[in-house]
Parts: sequence; structure tokens; C-alpha cells
Amino acid sequence: RLLGEIGEELVRAEARRELEHLGHIELARAVRRVSLESDQLGYDVSAPRISGARRLLEVKATTRIATDMRGVHLSRNEADVGARYPHDWALVVCQITNPDAAKGEIVGWCSHPSLDKLLPHDTARGRWEQAWVEIPSEAFTPGLPRATG
Repeated sequence: RLLGEIGEELVRAEARRELEHLGHIELARAVRRVSLESDQLGYDVSAPRISGARRLLEVKATTRIATDMRGVHLSRNEADVGARYPHDWALVVCQITNPDAAKGEIVGWCSHPSLDKLLPHDTARGRWEQAWVEIPSEAFTPGLPRATG
């Protein structure tokens, strides 16, 4: 839980920094950790773009990053929200380097279309609700989805 909170704060702070750097102070103030309000939204951080829909950022944090694969637990709800908003939702992975000092870095992000083929399939015997998803490193774009895109 602590790792997740650190990751969410890293993402929130970086999204604000980007908007401030672009001269959009009011938009920077609108970046929110919505996970503090509800964990049912399917994303953790809501960050405005300069124009268009908000970025919906689902944050996953870990202390270990493999060079060729990044494994994350993804809920059905998170995947469903990503499918509903394929151009606005993104999975962001953070590596926490020092949990005691709340230090880490954003490794990168990927969109739902990159994940879709990696998700489990429902069967006649049941629906998947939570999955461990191994994502190839090349599916990730460094940083966060841009506020200008």
C-alpha cells in the first residue's frame, strides 16, 4: 500500500510539473489523486490536458523492475475503464527506490490497446476479476502521457 501511495504521489507531482512548465498553472492545480476519494474508479490520478479529455492514470508501483518485462496486478475494473477510454486511460509503472524516503521514478506508461492482448479471457466457467499481467518493456513509453497530446 505504501509503495502505491508513493507511486501515485510521484505521478501527481510530475503531471503538475509538466502543466506548470507549459504555463498552465490552473490546470496544474486540477491534477488530483482520485484514489484518495474512491478506489473504484479504475484509475488513481486524474490529470488535465491542455485541450481535450483528462488523462486517467492507473499507477502501479514496485521496488523491482525487470529489464525485459514488467509484471503488474490489474483488476477487471481497471481493464474495463481502460477499454472504455483507450485514448485517455494509461497504466503508469513507477519504481520505488527508497520507500522510507518516499523516493522513486516513473518508469513509463502504456495504453489499454497495448494491454488488451495480454489480458485473460472469460470462459464459460467464469469471468476473470484480477490478473497478473506481464508486459514487455517495449510496450512502455517513458514518462507520462503528455498534456499536449
